[in-house]
Amino acid sequence: MPVESCVNVAASVTVAVGATLNLPPGCYKDVRVNAGGTLNLVAGLYNFKTLRLIAGATLNGGSVSDHRERAEPHHQRGRRELE
Repeated sequence: MPVESCVNVAASVTVAVGATLNLPPGCYKDVRVNAGGTLNLVAGLYNFKTLRLIAGATLNGGSVSDHRERAEPHHQRGRRELE
């Protein structure tokens, strides 16, 4: 499944070192979770151009369906759907 074009114009999100962010479902350009940061996702559809988790970061959410165009070190491109 291709990545939605909305990721090219969507806002980027950064979770600061040691911070926690509750991110609602939606379309996001570049998402980065820094060391010690926590990103909480809820049920829904997420479109990411890139999702980067730095060592020591935490990603919380339900079961994930991952649709990627390609994977790169520390990056994931594509869609995530939480149930």
